[in-house]
Amino acid sequence: MPKQQDTPSTKRHRVGDGTPRRANPNQGSTVNQLDLQDEGRTFTCLAESSPATPGVRWWWVRVSGDAQRYAAFRTRPDDTAASVQPRILAYYTQLLVERARPREIRSSWGRRPANNAGDATGSGNAG
Repeated sequence: MPKQQDTPSTKRHRVGDGTPRRANPNQGSTVNQLDLQDEGRTFTCLAESSPATPGVRWWWVRVSGDAQRYAAFRTRPDDTAASVQPRILAYYTQLLVERARPREIRSSWGRRPANNAGDATGSGNAG
């Protein structure tokens, strides 16, 4: 079966797996998908709805070397490749910062800490 030809109005090219992509990520028209490179990573971005929020479109992001897919932020009617790219990179940079932080271990809600020596209510056992 021959591949469908792109029309001049869509002006797309196909990369890797044959998925259509915009030829120039810096062009000013709105986008629904784009690929970008940063610091050796490939970001594949697609605007689509989430099963949890039907009718609301999100920018879904896949990053090479990361098995997770992220719903980074909601789409806007005026999204262009030039406006989305810095937001995607900022989102992923912040995600990496949060991953690098040491884990904060909290006690379960409603449970007192094991050490009740500092119990201010006076109801602790002073055995």
